[in-house]
Amino acid sequence: MWWTVRVTEISQSVKGGLLGRVRWRNLLVDVVLIGAAVSYASTLVQDWLLEHHTALLYLLAALHLIMLPLLTISQLMPASPGAQFILDRNERTPLGRIFIWSYVGYFGFGFIVPALLGLTVGSNLAMELSLIFGPLVLTVVAFFLLEAIDKRSDYRYSRLDAKPAVGFGRVLVFSCWLYLLCMEAMLMVAAAHPKGMPVLMILGGAVLGYLPVRLCIALAQKARPLDLIPLLAAFVHLLYRILVARTAS
Repeated sequence: MWWTVRVTEISQSVKGGLLGRVRWRNLLVDVVLIGAAVSYASTLVQDWLLEHHTALLYLLAALHLIMLPLLTISQLMPASPGAQFILDRNERTPLGRIFIWSYVGYFGFGFIVPALLGLTVGSNLAMELSLIFGPLVLTVVAFFLLEAIDKRSDYRYSRLDAKPAVGFGRVLVFSCWLYLLCMEAMLMVAAAHPKGMPVLMILGGAVLGYLPVRLCIALAQKARPLDLIPLLAAFVHLLYRILVARTAS
């Protein structure tokens, strides 16, 4: 029938048009992050977070300890999600170049952001030392462990034609997503806390400790240039919520 042909033509044009250039998984990640930031800004949720900031800090610490090793290993294995956009010069994208520099910032400073946020809520010395040095130690351990496993498996993970490790991509994206949700909450706690750190330090923590992890998700899900619009919108919205919370505190 003529109408079935017309429906098929419309669906194909939509698939190849603007909607077809959007990766809905990336969009879903940003929608959830924006929704979380909006909820964190409410007085009721802020009071609850301030009351349970210790439990929140422990949850963030657990995710924080594995985040630097995960980001590092994900870019050492050619078959890991998004690694080709960094390792392969022919496929290197602007997003890949941005991620390289943001990862350098994360490796140099961003990994201690949770430790600085912990000082805001009065964490103990053992927690601070674990948050600062734990990721570095675990990254070194993960590197040598991956190298040993790679040698035993006839360089299964380091070959250019290697197949992706089963389930690694999902673990990476899900861990990064949980980390971002907890980091958003902790940034809002630091902004709303009466004895919180200066707002410029909180914003710097968002740039160095939050943005690289979000870019990692975008690379793992093969984000296209159009996907960066909701990503940037979510990040700018978070910065705005931090400023509002700091002003109101």
